[in-house]
Amino acid sequence: MKMDNHRIEVWYRKNVFDPGSRGLCGDILDLGIKGIAEVKTGSIFLIQGKISPSGLQKVARELLADPVTQDFYSGKRPLPRGAVSVEVWFKEGVTDTVGETAEKGITDLGIAGKFAVSTARRYLLYGKNISKKKAADIAGRLLANEVIQTYKI
Repeated sequence: MKMDNHRIEVWYRKNVFDPGSRGLCGDILDLGIKGIAEVKTGSIFLIQGKISPSGLQKVARELLADPVTQDFYSGKRPLPRGAVSVEVWFKEGVTDTVGETAEKGITDLGIAGKFAVSTARRYLLYGKNISKKKAADIAGRLLANEVIQTYKI
């Protein structure tokens, strides 16, 4: 039986401290890569399984996002103007403990069914003339551990 795929992205609200991006601009500059003015980070949850739209909203609102500091998007968050997106996913077969915890949380919310949850980080790089090559250099050298993760620009 084919399972449905549902994507939820969780991001810190504007003017709320984003701990995932703290220091990344400096780390990128330390690599000798110039031109990155800002980095924002978000979490991706790919939920496989049959779940109603209201059930998906409940999972996003009550389990995945902090209602005070974060917003969530069903589907892929549109790419903001001037940003380059880098997604970092675990490779097949690597244990995703956050995903496993989310699976248990869905059940704890009383949502019936069988679910598999994969997680990733999404980085939005802002700056002037950020090429795919520059983004791949940053991803390969800083954002992803290529032994256990893969990235997509």
